[in-house]
Amino acid sequence: MNKCILVTGFILLTGTFRMAAQPACCGDGVSASPTVSLTGELYNPARLPDSSTYYNRFWLPGEVSMRTGETARNVYLRYSKLTDDLYWFEPHNRITVRLDLAPVTGFHFRSIDGDTSVSFSRITIKTLLVADSVSVFAEVIYRGRISLYVRRGCEPDRQEFITQKGSTYLVSHYRDLPSYYVKTSAGHMVALSGLRKKDLVALSPENKDRIRKYLNQNQDLAAGRKKDLVALAGFLETLGI
Repeated sequence: MNKCILVTGFILLTGTFRMAAQPACCGDGVSASPTVSLTGELYNPARLPDSSTYYNRFWLPGEVSMRTGETARNVYLRYSKLTDDLYWFEPHNRITVRLDLAPVTGFHFRSIDGDTSVSFSRITIKTLLVADSVSVFAEVIYRGRISLYVRRGCEPDRQEFITQKGSTYLVSHYRDLPSYYVKTSAGHMVALSGLRKKDLVALSPENKDRIRKYLNQNQDLAAGRKKDLVALAGFLETLGI
């Protein structure tokens, strides 16, 4: 209830959640969509999380897709691998908003290091932590007769004390923890424990010889590079899963 009051009150007072309020620009000619509203809550933590916990360390322009079928275009986004939150930077008022994810179906970055294909969608998965299915963001690697997604998670790796301006802080460092999901041609979402032979054979035991041959010919697959994952999805599609 408190969150709803905060969000609604903020929209009424400032109008910055409605894109028609002001053209948002960060110096590269990007302006906000005038027709789509985004909702959320102000985000201003006392200490920012480590930058390695974000998929993109810097704000990048992109689009947010809504359940209504509308798209908020040319908005500055940052995605947290640690919390699965999507943040929006509104540059006219220089505020950061943690978006309400209920109306959001996905988002797309205009370009990441020249790659214009980076998109995330909300998918429904099972986890070990809760009995019910949960909805999370996952990067879309391939969409065809089957689909391949990667959930870009991370986990604590090590901690150290650092001293800045006379104060000492305990800082956590993180490492990537990706998880993979295949949506079969029948529409079932299947989690992969990894990209090893036993993980892929579990998808299609009758094709274990073809899978073993493919892995022998593609031994760099474990590195998780996007081009290798796209090729893997194309191969899995030929298995008829």
